[in-house]
Amino acid sequence: MDRRQFLSFIAGAVALPSLAHALPSPPPRPHRLNLLNAHTKETFSGIYRDDNGPIPRVMDELSVFLRDFHTGDKIGIDVDLLDFLSHVMQSVGQNQATILSAYRTPETNAMLARKGFKPAENRWSVRLLSSLRRSRSTPSTWPDSA
Repeated sequence: MDRRQFLSFIAGAVALPSLAHALPSPPPRPHRLNLLNAHTKETFSGIYRDDNGPIPRVMDELSVFLRDFHTGDKIGIDVDLLDFLSHVMQSVGQNQATILSAYRTPETNAMLARKGFKPAENRWSVRLLSSLRRSRSTPSTWPDSA
């Protein structure tokens, strides 16, 4: 191997790991979540996806778990969001996340706005990151949340 070939090999070896991080990674295995709803005290623990994809019965359970607890209204849950949550939890070594807020209807947002809360524009991303951050703190350090 000549010097030019050797340097090309080294440059490729250095560049490949950074390129690998830019590619989307598959969801972590197992596709399990352990969740606590801070308001209702309900819990969810289970596998939501298998090798064939999302498990419909479990996705329905998660839709109920992540419902607007003020009205009872629920929506279908995006499995990519659950994959992201599972991946982040595994990456930071957490085995449970506390859900502070999930789906909210426009009526609930209006009611909370009348009470002085300013509803976030993008509920899922804001509260997902908040719940992960709070899972590393203690309840006594949490500010009030709607």
